[in-house]
Amino acid sequence: MANYAVQNRATGEIVTAYTADEPSHIDVYPFDTFNHIPQPVVISPVVRRVSKLEFVARLGDAEFTALLGLARESVEVEKFVKMIDWATPDADGTSIDLDDPRVQAVSGLEPVLIALGKTQPGWAARVLA
Repeated sequence: MANYAVQNRATGEIVTAYTADEPSHIDVYPFDTFNHIPQPVVISPVVRRVSKLEFVARLGDAEFTALLGLARESVEVEKFVKMIDWATPDADGTSIDLDDPRVQAVSGLEPVLIALGKTQPGWAARVLA
């Protein structure tokens, strides 16, 4: 269904609005006196943000512990862990954007954690879901 604003042609004033499949209310607001203007649908992007603690919980305890151990041996893993740790919270308390490519790099850690026996296939997808 579309939203319509009804505009008085003489004054330019919006006098009412309604939702319908097509223009209606023409008995009260005839086309010769009123414009029935379809309103654009505004779709707000969904921002998928979580706090650092929520992100660590998504990682899972065994996986997070394994990542901390790996960070001692790999600069790349340490870089990922520090990026999460250093993320500054926004006013709403969230600091991790699940759609940020730097956060999605967690997918590259899945094979390492599987090889260590710390997780199962699909782990990264669950973290980022």
